[in-house]
Amino acid sequence: MTKDVQPQHAPSPRPLTESTAGDKDVPLCVDLDGTLVNTDYFWEGAAQLLFRHPAQFARIVCGFWRGRAWVKRQLTQCTNLPPDSLPWNADILAWVSRQKAAGRKTILVTAADQSIADAVAAHLKLFDQAIGSDGVTNLKGRSKAALLVEKFGRAGFDYVGDSRADIAVWKAGRRAYLVRPSPALNAWASKRDSATTLTGPRGSLRPLFRALRPQHWVKNTLVFLPLFTAHVWNQADAWWKLAGLFLALCFGASAVYLLNDLADIQSDRRHKDKRRRPIASGELPIADAFLAIPLCLLLAVSFCLAAGGEALPLLLGYLAATTAYSFSLKRVPILDILLLSGFYVFRIVAGAVVAPVQLSPWLIAFAMFLFLSLAAAKRYVELTSLSDGSRANVSRGYVREDYAMIAAVGVNCGCLAVLVLGLYVNSDTFRTLYSHATVFWLLCPLLLYWLIRVWLLAGRRELRDDPVVFAITDRVTWIVAALGALVFYVAMTAHFR
Repeated sequence: MTKDVQPQHAPSPRPLTESTAGDKDVPLCVDLDGTLVNTDYFWEGAAQLLFRHPAQFARIVCGFWRGRAWVKRQLTQCTNLPPDSLPWNADILAWVSRQKAAGRKTILVTAADQSIADAVAAHLKLFDQAIGSDGVTNLKGRSKAALLVEKFGRAGFDYVGDSRADIAVWKAGRRAYLVRPSPALNAWASKRDSATTLTGPRGSLRPLFRALRPQHWVKNTLVFLPLFTAHVWNQADAWWKLAGLFLALCFGASAVYLLNDLADIQSDRRHKDKRRRPIASGELPIADAFLAIPLCLLLAVSFCLAAGGEALPLLLGYLAATTAYSFSLKRVPILDILLLSGFYVFRIVAGAVVAPVQLSPWLIAFAMFLFLSLAAAKRYVELTSLSDGSRANVSRGYVREDYAMIAAVGVNCGCLAVLVLGLYVNSDTFRTLYSHATVFWLLCPLLLYWLIRVWLLAGRRELRDDPVVFAITDRVTWIVAALGALVFYVAMTAHFR
């Protein structure tokens, strides 16, 4: 593999079949999409054009009747997909490099446009020739097989591919090499002595599950909080409604996550951590991600209808706000932090509306300051993780000098959250609810310790994730939560004694 190739994702290494003496006289033809690179140029271009130039995307869609080759030529002319930004298949690149070093003629044969084939060949420096679609003929399946037979004769070439469309090419060639085959292709290859699988099969549903970011679903448990603050946790009907709302928000948020990842493919691949996301790394095909979005929205709406008529407007408002945040408002300094904290407060309010129960203004004030502190911590981590020497965080609208102000806002909001909690515990309203209200004062130092620790880790650059997601796997957080639950237990036991 050439030194200028920086693979973004590489499957687990495994021994690959090496060439024999007789192979040197047989050209090795290699596919691009899904084979050399863990993505598809067609869908890469479509995604980039859709989010950056939607008017041009609509124009090309309207001309789809002219054929897939014409569409590919138009996408290539309207987009910029530099080869060095793609998630290369490191194992296959190394294998093809060894084949070439052994004296074999290597040819890149792809259904992508000819300009892409030329750019990839120039970048990799592994191929003697590059052949792609010409804007009229889509070089895929039977068309590719016919061209290779015309050049080298039937059984006069070996071919490396990954999809069902390549079966026609494999049948026309001498030997078939399969890359990340589907179960159906594995079954086809098992019946042919001339077929060899170079790498393991495609992943299961795990990449899609990871792309849905289920670890963030824990945030939606806030919809249940009003049941506890209103002391109506024994209402089964309210629990069922909130369960529907919870699932609706989970799948709705996942749809927005997928949409955001599709829009940010290129920038994610330049990020030291985000480049491992399933879409950016090529583990999850872009086409599958596009398909998953309406499915998630359908599930979200279905659960909303089960939760009651009040839930659907709340879901639609949430989707509109989070989409606007992802594509525009997250680039507005300060407003982005306010919106992040507002999404948490929204979940609490939505739970109260759907239950329905009365919402305490104390809870709203407490949640506002608490989650404003955590949102500031999330943004602070992003600011301090800038390691390229640049002053600006282009995707967020901040500069490196802003981190001190963000930290000050976050720490102060955390202290204000603890103050609101203390004032509430000392209020007449709280005393009428609990005869042993004094015990609840222990919650204040517990919360204060946890918030200060979060900011301490952020300052040390040891907080590498969303603070809420971090809390799920943090041992100290679980200890603090257990102590908080113990305080509640002692107070409630004394209250009902």
